[in-house]
Amino acid sequence: MANSNPKLIGVDASFSRSNLIKKAIELSKNSKNREKTDPKVGVIIWFPKEKILVEAHRENENKYGSHAEEIAINFANFQKKHKLTLSEATIFTTLEPCTHRAKDHSCSNLILKNQIKNVFIGMLDPDQRVRGSGACLLLERTSLGFFSPKNLREIHQINADFIESRKFSFAEYCKVLLSKKEIYEMAGNLIESNTTKKRILLGALHGFAQGRIPEEPSSKIFHQKFSTEMERCTLDFNWEVKELYNITTVDRYHQIHNRLSSRMSAENYEVRAFCNRRSLPILCPLIIGDQDAFLSLEDDKFYQVKSGYYLHGKNQIEIAEEYFFKLWNLDNTFKIWVDGKMNSSEMERIKKQIESTDLNIISAFHEKAKEFFQASNPLENEEKPVSRDGLKKTIFLAHRFDEAGNEISSRLNTFLKRLGFDVKEGSGYEARNIPEKVMRKIKEQDIFICLVTPGDSSWILSEASTANALNKYMIIVSQIGIEFSKGILGQDYECSEFPDENIEKIYSELLYALPS
Repeated sequence: MANSNPKLIGVDASFSRSNLIKKAIELSKNSKNREKTDPKVGVIIWFPKEKILVEAHRENENKYGSHAEEIAINFANFQKKHKLTLSEATIFTTLEPCTHRAKDHSCSNLILKNQIKNVFIGMLDPDQRVRGSGACLLLERTSLGFFSPKNLREIHQINADFIESRKFSFAEYCKVLLSKKEIYEMAGNLIESNTTKKRILLGALHGFAQGRIPEEPSSKIFHQKFSTEMERCTLDFNWEVKELYNITTVDRYHQIHNRLSSRMSAENYEVRAFCNRRSLPILCPLIIGDQDAFLSLEDDKFYQVKSGYYLHGKNQIEIAEEYFFKLWNLDNTFKIWVDGKMNSSEMERIKKQIESTDLNIISAFHEKAKEFFQASNPLENEEKPVSRDGLKKTIFLAHRFDEAGNEISSRLNTFLKRLGFDVKEGSGYEARNIPEKVMRKIKEQDIFICLVTPGDSSWILSEASTANALNKYMIIVSQIGIEFSKGILGQDYECSEFPDENIEKIYSELLYALPS
């Protein structure tokens, strides 16, 4: 039967990740649901050793279950002839695995129970009973990855009725990992709409005023609503607001002092602070109410939040809340705002502590949180891994050395450096011979970006073939309308395309594509 569900397929060769994702998306279109507003879900389980695929799509009446992940996993376990080992498999699912059904039947727990180590998710479930909780559960115990933005847009289109029925906001819930802009926008909206548990716990722990990238003037706009809502809540007695700061410089001290001086009428408001240069800025918690929290990430070089995880649900935010109060209740935390007024003596004490080298101020729980989020403090002059595979933040950027190629690569180079990457380039030469110096640069970098612009790109693709043979992490970026053969690379790599010379149009896609 052409559309039998589930199905086991033996193949002669390995599939690329992009092919497996595309197959899962195509499978989702076959979903058989009772209601038009039910989700359409496709799942692929890839067994690389056995070269076997298990395919399944959502179906309300199936002897193996109803959810696509459930059907695929139960079917795989039933295959005694092939003796499939799920712990060595990778699962691709177009929708975040559920958590709201009974524990033994939820798809997230089924994945964990069968020890599937590698999981790739398309869209987060807009159902408020799930909404990120499945991804957060899997994040703790699996190697979790996400489909590309291009794949995500296709899944959104397929599930338009389902998304609309859940009153889903793409900007808020399309991914667990949010950009700085999305964090502030979403946090401002959550505060504005909060009508039950009126509480904000804000940990501003970065502590460093120096070593930061200057922000673009336009970036202040998306912070404005969040700041406005925070000011409103600190002055509203109906809101409980607690702020925790790490103050390590005199400039930072004066900044906080001025901020508190403007809030002299605040009542149900409390502020504490400590002084520790080794505090991790990437673990700054922001908790709104009792269901929503953010944990800042991606601050490995410039002591400045670039992105963060969004957590939803009382159980999901426990780690953030526990972390916040462990720091809040430390003996050497200064109570700088209590009972509606600034505590001048405590402010003076922390000012004297700014030059202190006390390294024990963060408790053992901080270490637990670092391990949980696989986080580490930045070290000077040390190459740092940026992914679970141990990739370093080093990029070889291959591009044409004509006027257009140099101009576009220069803007891309600046963007990558602002993300903390060390970027190397070659130089123009005849396509047939890659100079030893360029070859050495390619070998020494962990990531290879191939930038294709108008003109002869043969030497760029020659460099790309070399990088591919060296098993480098590959990203291909091309101006729209340029035809070139990716076949020489030996794999079906996805290509991010930008219009004319507007490389900035694909910066958001690059954030997904770069190792995280």
